[in-house]
Amino acid sequence: MENIYFQPNKENSEFLAKLEKLDEYTIPQILERMVDHFRNLPDLENSLNLLGIKTDSLKDEEELDDDIRVEEKFYVGGKPKKLRHFKGEGKEPILEKEWYQNGQLKGVAFNYDVENKLKDSELSYESKDYYENGQVRTRGNYLEGIPFGLWEYFTEGGLLERKTTYNKKGSEEGYFENYHMNGKIKSRGFYKNQQYDGLCELFYQNGQISQRGNFKDGERVGRWEYFHESGVSLDPDYYFSYQMEKSSDEQEYT
Repeated sequence: MENIYFQPNKENSEFLAKLEKLDEYTIPQILERMVDHFRNLPDLENSLNLLGIKTDSLKDEEELDDDIRVEEKFYVGGKPKKLRHFKGEGKEPILEKEWYQNGQLKGVAFNYDVENKLKDSELSYESKDYYENGQVRTRGNYLEGIPFGLWEYFTEGGLLERKTTYNKKGSEEGYFENYHMNGKIKSRGFYKNQQYDGLCELFYQNGQISQRGNFKDGERVGRWEYFHESGVSLDPDYYFSYQMEKSSDEQEYT
């Protein structure tokens, strides 16, 4: 199968407008028939250029197992939208890919357990999502369709924004880290029952520690330590007064 797409021009603008109104899944069939028709014309290249039609291979040469079933969906113009691979007659895909309309990959997922042979606690899915500019948005794994283990979240500019850990129920539990926009760590600690629990540390944008203390069931407990951006220890009252004088974007406490 070929990827068929249009370079808009005066001759094809009206035709493209009509295509946009059709069901997207019928478009590749229409375009394929058109190209097959053009192939029979004596002046094929000029005919294609006149309508602004270009074709190229949709897939790289790839050898698939005989029992792999492929499902594809396309945007208007023939660019790939979704691709799924199934093993035999299985209903769960072993591979899923999705693209933005500009051709950039939107997400990819691999299923390791289509035959339900994995033992308890073994990861079943690996997933990675992308921004439209190509930067990774999220990266992590699934266990029985639920986020599990370490997940990473990134900004559209490609900086790591957050790391967190999910339990088997898909709730945050365990170690987490948040990052400033300059890439330095902003906070780190632990979740238990979806609440802060245990040691928690907050940091200034220059990397100096801002606060350090413990949580129990989401509440601050025990003695907390507070610091100036220079690293000097501060009295709690002075610390919070100092923070309130800063803009909301510069404040380091929660």
